Amino acid sequence: MSRISPVIHSSFDFVQTGYRFDVLHHHLTLSVLQDDYKCWRRAFFVIFADFVHAFPRAWRDLLLVEARHTAGIRDGAFALLASVMKCDFWRIALSGESVATVADGVPEGSKYGPPCFNFLPNTLVRRMREARCGLATSAWVPKAWASHTWSGSGSPDLRKAQSIADDIASGRQLPRVADLARNSDLEATCARALDLLDNDRIPVLLHADDPLILASSRGEALRTLGVIAAWAWDVKVSLHLGPSKTVVQQWRPGLQQSETVIHPLLFPQHAPLLPAPLEGVQVHKWLGLKWAVCGEWMSHVTPLLAQCSATVDMLCTLLTSQRIPLAFAVLVFDQKVESVLRFGRWLWGLDEAAQSALRLAYERWSRKLTGASKWRNAAVCFSELGWTFGTQARVVLEVALVRATLWQQGDETLAGLTFTRGLTSKAANWPVRSLALLREHHILDWPEWVLSGKAGGSYKSFVKGELLAAAKRTWDESVSSHTSPIPYSQLTSGPCSHLQEALSNYAPWETLLGQRALIMIRCGYVALGHVNQRQTAARIQACVLCGRRYSNVTAHVVCSCERLAELREVCLRLGADFSSLKILAIPPSHPAYSEVVRLAIEILRNAQNFWKTAYVPKSVRTIRKADMLSQCHCSITNTHLALTLDVFNGSEQTRSRTHQNAVPLPSQRMGACGWEHALQQDSAV
Repeated sequence: MSRISPVIHSSFDFVQTGYRFDVLHHHLTLSVLQDDYKCWRRAFFVIFADFVHAFPRAWRDLLLVEARHTAGIRDGAFALLASVMKCDFWRIALSGESVATVADGVPEGSKYGPPCFNFLPNTLVRRMREARCGLATSAWVPKAWASHTWSGSGSPDLRKAQSIADDIASGRQLPRVADLARNSDLEATCARALDLLDNDRIPVLLHADDPLILASSRGEALRTLGVIAAWAWDVKVSLHLGPSKTVVQQWRPGLQQSETVIHPLLFPQHAPLLPAPLEGVQVHKWLGLKWAVCGEWMSHVTPLLAQCSATVDMLCTLLTSQRIPLAFAVLVFDQKVESVLRFGRWLWGLDEAAQSALRLAYERWSRKLTGASKWRNAAVCFSELGWTFGTQARVVLEVALVRATLWQQGDETLAGLTFTRGLTSKAANWPVRSLALLREHHILDWPEWVLSGKAGGSYKSFVKGELLAAAKRTWDESVSSHTSPIPYSQLTSGPCSHLQEALSNYAPWETLLGQRALIMIRCGYVALGHVNQRQTAARIQACVLCGRRYSNVTAHVVCSCERLAELREVCLRLGADFSSLKILAIPPSHPAYSEVVRLAIEILRNAQNFWKTAYVPKSVRTIRKADMLSQCHCSITNTHLALTLDVFNGSEQTRSRTHQNAVPLPSQRMGACGWEHALQQDSAV
């Protein structure tokens, strides 16, 4: 099969990409068609179809005939292929013995199944081309029709369409725009004439057993469905006609996603079956991407980001419970989140709304993974996770690589032909917008890179190097707002790689688990000082460990607090320098790294324990005495009420008895220390 597979693939129509090219080929073609037709204010129909058990029902004799006549396989190669595809006999020994003969179907996971299966849909393409079906690859219209907005709701006259096509080619007079607006059938006939002018028109986009049928009007879509129904009857193929399998969309200018799409199309079937209506949908998933009638991408991006957010939340739960280290979480993120987002991002990543949603999602995920608050600098979180590229740079890299692939294919594939033609279109399609994105980031396009003399390495390495240089130039500015407890630019000169270095150095499991604590202390994500047991931005604060007041409480806790003297002494013996907070940026290769991580773990544990018992919600601190009396009167017994009144009268003895003997009721979930602190503040007033 390795010898005849290239011959088989070269014999297929260029609208087929199954088992030959990536799905990005048809993604690009459909996206460019949508943008071009929207620009020229033209409408067309898209029918997403699906075969029923395509591989198990494939007719082997038909595949052999196609291999002989279409691919030109003959002699010994054809005889060998025929012997491989001969009938299978399955011996079944169950309550006796029987033999089952299998003459149809090809195994989907075999050597000959995927290449030979494409012979079956190739017969559909040939049948549709013989019937002159298909949509023009360009949405161009003559100047006489430039002001018309097409609806695509009529049925074309095929003979008259050929006549109008001849008139367009020879420059003769054409029907007026007013006539097109009044007569939908005449409009459909003119749209069909534009299709006939294009010899490269696209009847269907095929990727294995997932066809997408294109038509310029409703009547032409019905005629195309009739051709498909006749072919399906001849080759023993059926289509899934359910609401989630074979559906139809009408893409027309000005259509909003909330509008009704179309009236149902009917798929003809042989008697005794009645014609089956095809459901019109606004959004449908095809080849991994959700396509909307209005051309926006948020219907695809929103659920995708929600799925990824659920994965990140699960990782954060494991991090908080000390089940996995942060370095492992970053690896899982790359495998389970980044890989999911990478699919199709070169296409939907150019949408402005999708770009904004993606950027906000990455910033939110980076803060969650590092334990930062929502208002923290996201660039610092990116740096701590070792992410060298932001969301925009990731999109630029993928766009540049896809453009390089399409440039190298040229006109040999449908996607390459669509790409080169799209560059000269007046529509804001993907080829045009992607080139503008490369220009914005000062990235050479693939042909420019080849001619520039910089083609010593790979184009991918070149683009990565340019993006990395641009990221370095803006890194200082992006982290400049992070100045507490120490300016972040003094800790590192670029994205931090400590997580990856610790893994490569085979650091102990306890050290890997503590890296997140070290990051939280280094970046100031944990409050180590307080004023009257409240978090504050005051210059002088009390240490959460020893209670003494200092102007730089973080430096005191890390470098000199007596409660951590023993752990600090171990670090000093291994060569650690506690003269400044730069000790928090100690590299994993340093002998004292593990001990510094242990110190950070202890600091984080003590700080969290302090805030669990000392923090009082603002709603409790600001409650008035009258409100507290009212709440106490409604929720506690008379004994508790009397004791509480004594507290308000200033009785220290009763206050002590209250906290020793009184048992809080379920409604008093604030905690004893919270109540005591609030009462003390009010008594002082």
